[in-house]
Amino acid sequence: MVKILLNSPCNYYTSVEILTNPIGLSYIKTFCEDKNPHVRISIVPYIDKELLERERPDIVGLSCYAATYGQAIKVAGMCKEYGVHVVVGGEQITTLPNLITDDMDIGVIGEGERAFEKLLRVYNGGWKGEELLDVPGIVFRDSQGGLVQTEPASPLKDLDSLPVPDLLQGNEKTDTLCIMTSRGCPYRCVFCATGWHRNVRWFSPEKVLETIKYHAERYPALQRVKFWDDLFTVKKERVRRIVDLLEEEGLTARFNYSVATRADHISEELLHQLKRMNCIHVSLGMESGSNRTLEYINKGTTVETNRKAALMLRRFDLFSESSFIIGFPEETREEIMETYDFIRATPLNKVQVFLPVPYPGTKLWEHALAKGLVSETVDMDWEALDLIATMYRPRQVLDRFIVLSEILSKQELYKLLRKFGRLARVKTFLYALILLRRNPRILINRFMRELVFLLVRRKRN
Repeated sequence: MVKILLNSPCNYYTSVEILTNPIGLSYIKTFCEDKNPHVRISIVPYIDKELLERERPDIVGLSCYAATYGQAIKVAGMCKEYGVHVVVGGEQITTLPNLITDDMDIGVIGEGERAFEKLLRVYNGGWKGEELLDVPGIVFRDSQGGLVQTEPASPLKDLDSLPVPDLLQGNEKTDTLCIMTSRGCPYRCVFCATGWHRNVRWFSPEKVLETIKYHAERYPALQRVKFWDDLFTVKKERVRRIVDLLEEEGLTARFNYSVATRADHISEELLHQLKRMNCIHVSLGMESGSNRTLEYINKGTTVETNRKAALMLRRFDLFSESSFIIGFPEETREEIMETYDFIRATPLNKVQVFLPVPYPGTKLWEHALAKGLVSETVDMDWEALDLIATMYRPRQVLDRFIVLSEILSKQELYKLLRKFGRLARVKTFLYALILLRRNPRILINRFMRELVFLLVRRKRN
């Protein structure tokens, strides 16, 4: 029996990072266990020496993106002290495979299910170079330390062929199920690291229903389903079919739903379908209240489109949440204040405001690389690319965080972030009052979630 631990390292800034089971790892676990009965796989929230001594795994699999790559390096080094083999995947290795360290046996480029399953099939207390050459979509170092990258793996075309995973991994207390019904995004915003997923694919509506039913039957405490797709609403007829199936099975009455979309997707027809589904929360990335900025980031929307979307969401009595980004390289203070004025005047229930992050594989990364602000080296401070830190720890902007603005100083951006933060807190407070009046249980559950997070973060730090 081969014992495997899977982990997605995090920086412990927000509760969502550690209290939500990694969806991608759940699919890898179920797929590999289904194909390899001789393996036992566990998904763990963190890995430390105490856990390694107690569990004694044969393999540790890590999934990371740029901001958590530093944590992955530390975990890989720790694993090597115990003779544990390490496989690393996720956006970071996919976009920069040359960053694999000596403590990482193998890097997986792209989707992990088939590559990891093939690695387990040839595992025999380790791997030999000649065996690995036949596994598409991986990178490793040969006996001389040279980088070897196998032929690219083709994306999985039929997502329905994947077995339904237990996305909650036995957590019977949670009230929220997070699910992804597609992979990839058809848009190409300059700041988004999803761009490497060029082939957008969807689970069928029938598979979506099967996945929700699977969890509904096993977890009676569930009250909410959150679709974590980059964009749930790309195919309107697919949305309609999903709603029809959920309604037929009585699952629109059983749960409330949350979806992500774009301002230019919002229409009366779409919102009618979302209301039928018992959707109560819609999130969308409006990004800016400046048309010049929207054009720069290749968003494909306008300020007026954003405004109309927010007004329509309010008219349909749907809670709206939107993200905004300020401080692009040539964005002026006046343009940033256009965003501030837009947020203040627009009926959004909740907003999040960030600085732009130059993730590897994006146009912002190319810009930052040309300016010498980042480097494609292992010893770079990768945590300086943490998007969440700019909102929850804005003081980092004064020293650690990588600032792209060529017009505003770090001090000016810090003051602006705090100004936006005060506005966001006012909207959040008003949003909380509405929740308290309509459904106090939701507010209580969120409070308990944050309390658990604080306890876990204190233990890990």
